[in-house]
Amino acid sequence: WDWPVDKVSRNLDAIRGADISLLEAAA
Repeated sequence: WDWPVDKVSRNLDAIRGADISLLEAAA
């Protein structure tokens, strides 16, 4: 596990943000 944690956490935040915006758009 040699992943840059900052990059991974930013990617997770981006995915979470996209999921939230998709849910809001579908609501």
